[in-house]
This record gives sequence, C-alpha cells and structure tokens, in this order.
Amino acid sequence: MTKKKAPPLTPNEEQLMFYQEHSLCITQFAGLEQELAGIIALGRDRTTATALQTAFFGIESFRSKLEFVDRFVQELAVENRAQLDLWRDCHETTKQAQERRNKLAHWSLVVYADDIPGRRVVLVPPPLNPSHKFRKLPQKERAGTAPAYAVGVRQLTEIRLYIAHAYMKLLNFQLRALEAKNVTFDVSLKEAPMLAEMTDTFRAWLKMSAANV
Repeated sequence: MTKKKAPPLTPNEEQLMFYQEHSLCITQFAGLEQELAGIIALGRDRTTATALQTAFFGIESFRSKLEFVDRFVQELAVENRAQLDLWRDCHETTKQAQERRNKLAHWSLVVYADDIPGRRVVLVPPPLNPSHKFRKLPQKERAGTAPAYAVGVRQLTEIRLYIAHAYMKLLNFQLRALEAKNVTFDVSLKEAPMLAEMTDTFRAWLKMSAANV
C-alpha cells in the first residue's frame, strides 16, 4: 500500500518553523564563544585562565573575540606546525559561521505570501544598504517571489548545521591540544534535510507537544 503523501507546509507552519530554526541558530552560535573561551584556558593555571577569560568576555564583538584567540594560539603554537594547521582550519570555519550568523542578526524579515512553501518567510539584505553585494546581482525572479539569495527555513537549517560544524571543530581542536587521542568527534558538515522531511519532523514535534499539554 502506497503511503499517502502529506500536504505541503502551510503558511502558519512555515512561520513557526522559521522562528524555531532562527532561534536554534542564535542559541547554537553562543556555544562557539564558550569553546573559544575554553581554548585560551588550555594548559593555564586557574588564576591565568580566569584572567584570560575575563579579558575575552570583556570584548564585545564576536569577530574581535575570534581574533583575540587567533593571536593567542598563533603565538603559543608558533613551533607546532600540525597544531597551527588545525587551528587555521578552525579559525576559517568559525569565521564563516560568523558571517552566516550575521545574516540572522542584520538581514530584514520579508514575507512573500504567494511564493512556494519554504520561500514565503525569508531574510533578505537590508534594502537601504546600497553597497550590499547582493544588490549587484541580476534579478530574474517573478514579482512576489523571494530572491534566490534569500534565507528561508531550509537555509536557516543549513546555517545551523554549519555552526554545529564549527563548534565540533573547535571542540576537536581542544581535545587535540590536550592530547586526548582516545576521544574523537565527527566534524564533517551535515547536509540539511529536504523541506518535505523537515515538514514531517516539525509536524511530529507539534503533535507530541500538543499531547503533553
């Protein structure tokens, strides 16, 4: 017997799923700061570690925090080529995660009510920023549809998975620095599920939540 195909994501479901994924991204990104703070405490005595972490959390922007840790590691590991290579990979991945997270913080929320499921609630670059690189791309979309570069619910999931990818790399770097060779983590970048699978998972979560009320 053929399984009946579930109806597509509704506008209300899409809005709820969008905000859920957006919140998960922001919450998960906070974990990167914790891992960076852990890196500067590696091998330090308690007093020195506390002083370094106090200085770290006194820095406001994430970009400056990352550069602080970068200079710290580059100085300490100057004669350890393997550790430096591992860190540079972590640094670049974390930098890319930050750029993805910035879309969540600085792009504008727009609703395209007549677009297809998954593209009705999206983030787009600030419309009043004439220097934004996306404004220079040719526009071929139909009127009333989200531009190709807009961040919809599945793209939010891709960002969340990339942030998790960066987190696991930072954690792995700490373990390698501590020579915990018997502990390994999967640091590969996971692919976001297709929208139909995401919809099924979300509906199952809603059903379970309603049953617990």
